[in-house]
Amino acid sequence: MRLIFNTCALAVLGAVSSAYGSIAIGLQAFNLRNDAVGTAAVTQGILIQLVNLGPDGVFNQVTLADGDVSSLGQWVSGDDLLLNVSFIGSPNISGDFTSTNAFDLAAQANDPTNGDLDRILSISASIPAGTKLGIRWFPGLSASNFSGLTLQSGQKYGQFTRQNASLNNGELWVVPFDPSLASGTVSFDALAATDIGGADPTAARNANFTVVPEPAAIGMSLLGAAGLAMLRRRRA
Repeated sequence: MRLIFNTCALAVLGAVSSAYGSIAIGLQAFNLRNDAVGTAAVTQGILIQLVNLGPDGVFNQVTLADGDVSSLGQWVSGDDLLLNVSFIGSPNISGDFTSTNAFDLAAQANDPTNGDLDRILSISASIPAGTKLGIRWFPGLSASNFSGLTLQSGQKYGQFTRQNASLNNGELWVVPFDPSLASGTVSFDALAATDIGGADPTAARNANFTVVPEPAAIGMSLLGAAGLAMLRRRRA
């Protein structure tokens, strides 16, 4: 059984009734950007992750209080889970990244400098039907150093999924339930920005979110603001 989804051109997936045992996931995207305004493409070796978005099907914003490196919790929040299954690069490239929790734009020396994501992840794992998927990338963070990284306040990241409506004539990014699709295919909707002839805003390829401060720091800042307001009222 084969699952392929493609974030730029057409994506195709072969389905089963309740779970996938052997999956080949193909990922492509043109010019992933490393900031909010798209002034530059991400560099070679950038950290990219495959995320299980949970029942709500949305990305929950990461905070510095979400967890530690060893639990993989610092990379996701809410009901999101970092999809942590092994894969073999295609064609079975030795020495390449081996898990969906950390990989880069392309296999080994083929990794481009223009931010183009072109990956096939061949994995053997059970992924339940109905699983909602998305990708997240972290400009400036190296995929090869993933296990030793600790997120910092202000870290940029980009993300993409399609859970609500098809814009480019494909299907939503949800592993299908329909057992009749077992011998057929379904196309996942592409990430296709207007500047390459698609319907998505160009900003969909930009990294425009940041990791927020820890909740304790936010609380202290609010207390400080409240105290300043009270002082001003007393002086008045």
